[in-house]
Amino acid sequence: MNVESLIFRKLTPNEFKAITNTINSPGGGSQTYIDFPKGSISDDDFKDFFEKEGTQNANGYEWTFKVNSLSLGRTQQEEVISSRRDSSNSLREQNNENRIEIWKNERSGFPADSYDDKNNPIVVFILKSDDKEFWAGWFYRNSCDDTWPMTKGLSYMLWKDCAYVKFDIPIPFDVNDYTWPFLKSTSTHNRKQKSNKKSLQQIYYGAPGTGKSHTIKEQTEGESVIRTTFHPDSDYSTFVGTYKPTIGLLPICDELGQPMKIGSTVLHKEQIIYEFVEQAFFQAYVRAWEFYADAQDGTPQNQYLIIEEINRGNCAQIFGDLFQLLDRNSDGFSDYYINADKDMKKQLAKVFKGKTIKQADKINSLYKEQNIVDKVLNGEILLLPNNLYIWATMNTSDQSLFPIDSAFKRRWDWEYEPIKYKNTGWKIEIDEQNKYSWVAFQKEVNRRIFDATHSEDKMLGDYFVNPTDGVITANLLRNKILFYLWNDVCKDGEGDIFRTSETDEVQFSDLYGEDGNSKLLGMMNYLLKKSDEDRTNANAETVNGTENQTM
Repeated sequence: MNVESLIFRKLTPNEFKAITNTINSPGGGSQTYIDFPKGSISDDDFKDFFEKEGTQNANGYEWTFKVNSLSLGRTQQEEVISSRRDSSNSLREQNNENRIEIWKNERSGFPADSYDDKNNPIVVFILKSDDKEFWAGWFYRNSCDDTWPMTKGLSYMLWKDCAYVKFDIPIPFDVNDYTWPFLKSTSTHNRKQKSNKKSLQQIYYGAPGTGKSHTIKEQTEGESVIRTTFHPDSDYSTFVGTYKPTIGLLPICDELGQPMKIGSTVLHKEQIIYEFVEQAFFQAYVRAWEFYADAQDGTPQNQYLIIEEINRGNCAQIFGDLFQLLDRNSDGFSDYYINADKDMKKQLAKVFKGKTIKQADKINSLYKEQNIVDKVLNGEILLLPNNLYIWATMNTSDQSLFPIDSAFKRRWDWEYEPIKYKNTGWKIEIDEQNKYSWVAFQKEVNRRIFDATHSEDKMLGDYFVNPTDGVITANLLRNKILFYLWNDVCKDGEGDIFRTSETDEVQFSDLYGEDGNSKLLGMMNYLLKKSDEDRTNANAETVNGTENQTM
C-alpha cells in the first residue's frame, strides 16, 4: 500500500497530560483533545484529507472516520475531528480508555506519566492510504537517524509542530511499523537495505549544512572516488579534458631537423608543448573501464565520480554531448553511445593500449552492433559502464544560480537530506554568563525563514557550522551564521530576525564594536522569548518555551 497524505501533531505538554489523565480531576471534566491549529491545517486541508465536506457545527466542521493502528492491524476505531473553536480543529476523546490503540502505553510503550517535549518530543500522525484507509502511528523525534528514508514532505514531521502533507506521488508504507513506516513495504526497504543496488546517478539535495557530502562520504567509504566541484566558470574542457600548453624537454635540433649532441649526449631545452590534460570525468571513465579489464571474469570494482554543488555550474554547457550517456539500460550501461572527437579518441586509445576485457562478449550482447567493447578500447566511442557511479550534491539555497532543466533532472535519482535538529548538545556562547541552545536557535530561525519564504531552501542545516567542542562563539555566530542570514535571507526585510524587540530593528553593523555583544544578546533574547510567545496554543495553554533554550 501507499501513502497519499497524512496529518501530524507534535504533542504539547498539556495535550500529553490531558490524554494520559495526569491532570484530570477524579470527577473528570478536563479536555482530552489533540488540537490541530487552523493556521497549520485548514478546514480545506481536512476536507481534502477526508475527501468530504464534513458536517457543519457551531464553529466549523466535523468529520467522523475509522482509523487502524500501524503494527496492530485493522482496529477500525471510530474517531471524530471537529472544530471546537475558530482557531483549531481537534481529535476528540483521546483519554486512556478511548484513545487510538497504538497511542496507548500497553500497546506500544507510549509514555504513560512523563514527557520531555523539549529534548525528546513525540509526534503523532494519521496517514491515508491509496485504498482510502486511515492508519495511526507515533514516534520520538530524537529516534530519527540516517536509516530513516526521507522525502521533503516527510521531513516536515521533524521540525514543524503540525501540518498536512500531501504527496505528489504516493509512497509505500509498511503496516507493521508504527514509528516510521514510510518508503517501506514487503518489497521496498530503507536506504541501508537498498545499498546493495545503488543508484548509478544520484543527486543529494537539501538546505545548506544538512550533511549531503557527509552522506556520500559514508556510502563511498573504501571505494575508488574522484571528486570535482562545479562553479560558474566550469565547462566541458574543465570537466572532461582538453589539450593545454605545458613545459616539456625537447631535443635541440639543427637547421636540418637533426638532434644536436655533445659527444653522445642529445641536447635538450624546455619548450612549450601541448598535451591532453585529463579532468575528473575522463579520469573516472578510464578508471571504470580499467577496473573491467582488471576484473577478468569477476565483478569489476566500482568507480565513483562525485560532483559537489552541481547546480552552481551550467550543466548543459559542462556535460555537452555526455548528456546522451546518462540514459542507462537495465544492466547499467549507457543505452546510447557517442562518438569521440579526434583529440579524445587519440587520448583514449593511448590509455587503453594493450587492455582487454574478457567479459566483452557479454557486454557486446547488450547491443545489436558487434565489437562494441573494441570500439570503446580503441577510443572510437564513449559508453558508460555499469560500475561508474555519478553522484552529486545540490544546495537548494543556490538553485537559482543555474537552473537544471527537466530533461537533465529526469536522468537522475534524487534523495532529500532533511534537517534533523540532531546536535542537541551544541551551545551558542556569547560570554560566560550567556549561553543558548543551538537547536532552539536553529528551530526558531528556520521557523521564521519558512514563514517568510514558504520554502526550506535557505534554512540552517545541522552542520551549517561545525564548531570546536560544540561551542559556537559570538564571533562564529556573527561572522558566519548571522552574516549568511543578513545577506541571503533577510536582505529584503524578510524573516523578522534582526530585532531586539517588536519595534527595534538591528543593522548588521550594530553587532560589532563596543555595543556589539549587547545588541547580540538583545537579538538572542528576543528570538528565543518570541518563539515561546508565537507557539502559545490557541486555547491559551501555557508552555514554558524558554526552558532548555538558555543553558
